Amino acid sequence: MYVSSDVEDTSFTVSVMEQCSDGTAYNIRDGITSLRYRNNRASDYRPNEIVLAEIELWPITWTIRQGSRLRVDISSSNFPAYHRHPNTAGPWATQVEWKKAKQTVYCGGDYPSRIEIPYAAP
Repeated sequence: MYVSSDVEDTSFTVSVMEQCSDGTAYNIRDGITSLRYRNNRASDYRPNEIVLAEIELWPITWTIRQGSRLRVDISSSNFPAYHRHPNTAGPWATQVEWKKAKQTVYCGGDYPSRIEIPYAAP
């Protein structure tokens, strides 16, 4: 997905869930990346720069029940599954300052954010 933030570093998370017709949701897979270590490598980031940040979720076989839908949540946090990001540059564990961050996900035009979901018919 194409994203930007107004801070020097931050996290983006994705959760894919089965949303049942009664409103119950079951987590299928989730993942995380930071702007500093996006796309499996260390990268520089300048606040408000639009970048591609890929979040690969491990493969799984899951059967979606009739009447259910796939739900995708994009966030900057998935605590306690993943450590909270202080939205500052540097190693997370050594940060003492926390910043509020404004996150943006871009879709369409020059920024074709997308989700790839393999599908096998029954």
